[in-house]
Amino acid sequence: VSAPFYEVEITNKGAAFKSYKLKKYKEKNTVNSPLKQMVPEGMNTVQNKFSGETITGLNEKFFISDSETDAISVDKENVNVTFVYEESGVIFEKIFQFVPDSYVIGLTVKIKNLSTYTLKDRLILSLSSGKPTVTSYGFQGPIALVDNNLERIKDFEEKQVEFNGQFNWI
Repeated sequence: VSAPFYEVEITNKGAAFKSYKLKKYKEKNTVNSPLKQMVPEGMNTVQNKFSGETITGLNEKFFISDSETDAISVDKENVNVTFVYEESGVIFEKIFQFVPDSYVIGLTVKIKNLSTYTLKDRLILSLSSGKPTVTSYGFQGPIALVDNNLERIKDFEEKQVEFNGQFNWI
């Protein structure tokens, strides 16, 4: 999906965002720098799941899109793209609304229960899948890496602080 402010790549697997690039921002302040990517590599965002057994592994299921093309342009008016998954009489719909003059993307989730059983689970919306790899740390004040865990030293001047373990750096 290409809009004036962003480009979005949606995967059918879980109907999740695989990529969200900002067209007016770059990764670095250089001429050939790529567009600012808001979804870390290897992660998907805007995912759903049920808290129990209604539909297990919803983020791994393949949804069907109502779009007739892989390339959608959002120029003058809002564009909706719907993804649908059905299992055992439960229909799960995700409707994304793309707006041409904003970074905002709307999301409507519809669940239709055509089965004979009652849905007792809660729906969970997640903006990330997994945990990005940490390559650096930021901190203010005294801190130590003890047994491969960051330990912040609180109240450093007010009392004596003691840590036991393998110190890699201070």
